[in-house]
Order: sequence, then C-alpha cells, then structure tokens
Amino acid sequence: MPTIASLKELTELLQSTEYKTLGDHVVTSDYMAFTDCSPFFQAIIAANAPIRMECMRVAIVKQGSCCPVVNSRPYACEPGDMIFINWGSVLDDDSFAPDTRFEGFALTEEYLRQLFGLDIPTMLKNPGLCFKVHLSEEESKVYKCYLDTIMSLSKLPTGDKNKALNALFVAALNFAEMLYDQDFVAPQKNWSLGKQQTEAFIQLVNQKAHTEHELSFYASTLCMSNHHLSMVVKRETGETAKTWIDRATISAIQAELRYSNKTLTQLANEFNFPSLSSFCKFFKRHIGLSPRQYRAEI
Repeated sequence: MPTIASLKELTELLQSTEYKTLGDHVVTSDYMAFTDCSPFFQAIIAANAPIRMECMRVAIVKQGSCCPVVNSRPYACEPGDMIFINWGSVLDDDSFAPDTRFEGFALTEEYLRQLFGLDIPTMLKNPGLCFKVHLSEEESKVYKCYLDTIMSLSKLPTGDKNKALNALFVAALNFAEMLYDQDFVAPQKNWSLGKQQTEAFIQLVNQKAHTEHELSFYASTLCMSNHHLSMVVKRETGETAKTWIDRATISAIQAELRYSNKTLTQLANEFNFPSLSSFCKFFKRHIGLSPRQYRAEI
C-alpha cells in the first residue's frame, strides 16, 4: 500500500499561517511534538478522508472533545483521554468541538524502527492498532513530564541531543504500552470467547482486507466455520462479518483512487480481484459510482 499522507504534510499544516494552531510545537524530519494545539490536522481529514498515515500518533485531549473514526471504529475522546493511532491505520472521519486542544507527538515509521531496532514493542508491530485510554491525574503528569522534556530538549540551541531524545521517546512509548497492557491486554483474560474471537477477526480484517475479501479466509484463519464467525461478529458488533470486510476493502480502494495514479487494472490486481469487471462492480455496488466516476469527482 502506498503512503497516503506523511509526517511532512502534518508539519506543513502545523507551521502554516493559514491555520491558527495556537500552543507550541517542534518539528523535525523524524518527529513532531506539540502542546495546547488546536486540531491543525483537520484540514487533511476534511478534504481527503479516508486517509492512511505513515506516522504513529499519540495525542491527549486537554479540553473540548473529538471523535475520530479509525479503521471503521469511532473513538469518542474527552479531556484526559489519550488516543494512540499506529502507522498504517486508516482515518475515515473526525469531528471536533470548537475549543478542542491537544498535546502529543507523532513519529515516522522509520524513526520508530530506528529507536527500537529488533526489540520493537508488540504494540507497535500491529500497523492498524488504535486504542483510547483515560489517564489518571498521576498518569497525565507522567506524560506531561515526558512531553515537556522532549519539547525543551529539542529547542536547545547546541549539543548532540539525539541520544537523549531517543531515550525519551522510547520511555514515553514504553509507558504507552504499559497503559495499553493494563487496560486492554490484561482485561482480555476476562473477555468472553465471542469477544476474543471478534477482536481477533477485526484485527485480521485491518491487516488483510485489501487482498482477502471472502469470509471463508477469515473463518479458516481463525479456525471457525463461516456460519459461526458470522453469528459471533453479528452478536458482538451488530454488523455482519462481511460488512466489516467490505467496508475495510472499500476504504482502502477509495484511498488508492484519491492518491495514486495507478490504472484500474493495476488496482484490480493489487486488491486481488479476479478481473477488472468484478473490481468495478464491487466498488459501484458499495459506493454508487464506478471507480472511474469516483476518481473524476474527487
């Protein structure tokens, strides 16, 4: 899959005089960090959703509210909530209260791999991972200390700051993984079997839907029958398993049509459709336009 929107594009928006970002920020080719910022990135979302980002983002809502839709799931965020969106996630939509302010940072995938080498945390290995946690007062203080130190160190006029900055980002991300483990991994032990199976299915869809469109693939991979997987997903989410698969596939195709110059034949092949005709029929059935019409109208 191609890169759809980069860290560079985010930093250009952050630094643009066209948008009143407020707050403070630092930017490099590897990362950006910001405090008390308005949602400067909403211009990309409003104009181009769905978008696939090549950078990992951590943001804490300081005031106001937002509700990003990531990988087809809404995440309603209030003050004190931290949202983690890994590289490779698809952002379908977002909404913001007028007074919303964020603090946090974004890192490129390449910088993440440089930071951790072969010891990359499990949390960062899943390119579609997104989660939200509500921070306690003490947890908020810890993250603010990390962020304030990153901001201050980045602004020092002299000295080789890379080693210290690398260590700070590693510590901040390890702390995020600790929060993820305590809020999501540990509670999974108490999840019902249906909940576990549904979460495994959704994660697999986020990873494979651009080439695997049949329910049988997911059922076989999860060692379930088609009927049982359909029944479990419908019970847990209110939507059919095929709806989840098709929605993820359509979202990925829309992103390609918006941002790449690939021919429809190339896209049909990349998305593993048996023919160009079946690719076009699938898209029109869900969107109401042919791929060619959709591309012409955006």
